Amino acid sequence: FLKKNYDIFLRKAVMDHISDSFLETNVPLLVLIEAAKSGNEKEVKEYAQVFREHANKLVEGI
Repeated sequence: FLKKNYDIFLRKAVMDHISDSFLETNVPLLVLIEAAKSGNEKEVKEYAQVFREHANKLVEGI
């Protein structure tokens, strides 16, 4: 249980700190899809927020 939470924390932290200019635009979506496939509702909610933030940044850049 702790390892899984730690892994989730690390993945989110990495995504939060990677510069958007180096991040492939589909990575947040792919991570969200994998979270949904795993069936973990909490993880889906967390990555959905990451995806929304990333999508908003992309829209602002247009």
